[in-house]
Amino acid sequence: MELVEKPFLFIRHGETYHNRARVIAGSRDVRLTSKGQLQAIAARAALLRWEGEIVAASSLRRAVQTAELALPGHRVATFEGLRERNWGPLELGPVLDSMPYLDPPAGAEPWDAFVERVGVTLNQLLERYHHPIVVAHSGVFRAIRQLTHGSHRGESAPNALPIEVLPADAHHPQWRFETPS
Repeated sequence: MELVEKPFLFIRHGETYHNRARVIAGSRDVRLTSKGQLQAIAARAALLRWEGEIVAASSLRRAVQTAELALPGHRVATFEGLRERNWGPLELGPVLDSMPYLDPPAGAEPWDAFVERVGVTLNQLLERYHHPIVVAHSGVFRAIRQLTHGSHRGESAPNALPIEVLPADAHHPQWRFETPS
């Protein structure tokens, strides 16, 4: 699967208690910490120049809360396809030094199914809107990396830091990720 070649803005939710404790929240519905709330509010400045026609968030509370704080006055549309991956038996356990992204344990959402779910949802948004703003999770960002670069490998998206996801053009031969200034 390939993504529709249009730019969009991605924001990972602000810090949660699970992030702070290095515990896998996955599909669990958890809240932001006060730091996570402040991170979301701080993201506003970087979002001023983005004229997204839609704020599309994961249906999990941490993403919705981030979207509402970062983009006050905008209606937030939630999408099940942007939810974090269900890690099954790993949820509520410690974040592992080497997460089994491609070979998860039984009961966890398979990697290919997760990437497909995220890709279908993003393509629906990109087909309908010119510049969507997507508020989701680190796993969703890894799925985006898989869809744009063929690999999930790389640093996790920082909490509440907007990232422009830009398609290839005459000056750049592949998709790229940029932090708005």
